[in-house]
Amino acid sequence: MTMYVPQRFAAPNSAATLTVIEDHGFATLVTPAGDECHITHLPLLLDREKNRLLGHMARANRHHEYLESHTSTAIFTGPHGYLSPNWYLADTVPT
Repeated sequence: MTMYVPQRFAAPNSAATLTVIEDHGFATLVTPAGDECHITHLPLLLDREKNRLLGHMARANRHHEYLESHTSTAIFTGPHGYLSPNWYLADTVPT
């Protein structure tokens, strides 16, 4: 699976990419499988020694059934945050 990345947004080198993964370990894991595409948000840790990502997901999430037999792409978007509805005075949801 490939993705077009304009040159001005490309990572300068693989070391920079690994630093983003280590600093912002929350990812979107995408695994195409036939007519389906499984997508899961989850924390992932980088194992530099074995050059792999480590993580876990709920057994009830069928996504795990396709990880060994299909190629996956992990998307790391950088800094992010969650705004709790408890922070709002009126009943609403975070955006």
